[in-house]
Amino acid sequence: MKPWAWLAGLLLLPATLPAGELVTDAAPEVLCALMKPLGLSSPPVRAEGGGWRCTTARKALPQGEPAGASDLRYRVSGDGRGGRRLVLELRMNSWRGPQGVLQRYYRYLEGMLERLGLQPPAGLRRAVLSAVPGEWILAGHRLTLEKRFSKGPVYELWFVVERLPSVPEGNQSAAPESSASP
Repeated sequence: MKPWAWLAGLLLLPATLPAGELVTDAAPEVLCALMKPLGLSSPPVRAEGGGWRCTTARKALPQGEPAGASDLRYRVSGDGRGGRRLVLELRMNSWRGPQGVLQRYYRYLEGMLERLGLQPPAGLRRAVLSAVPGEWILAGHRLTLEKRFSKGPVYELWFVVERLPSVPEGNQSAAPESSASP
């Protein structure tokens, strides 16, 4: 597959979510298949009490050194109201030349946000390329970039989309609140 083919496939697909709908209100099947054009998809697994989840297998990224050492995984969990938490994880194992891996991860985040009908918030690109945590409030959701398990150059970045506890009616416009470093 050519490096740009996943992006072309993404652009040719129709929008998954209706305009104005909270991202996390979508059906489990929709949210679990959201990243299928990018090669990350898994069917939902139902749990007792109305909960559900899906987790994809890890997808190796060819960028960085050693090549293919870093990978992605997409996870979603939800309840009877829809998705509670969407996570795109990057496991960074490329200790030399990590910028290529971080740039590819950001492109996956852009694709995910586009499929969700959201624009990347201000400061997200810089936060990802610098591997710096950040938080944004956007369209009734909290978006966070978390850095986990930091062990020198080996770490994980988690991009998390969570629905806010309550969104007042008519207050679903973008209102970025970034804590990422400028």
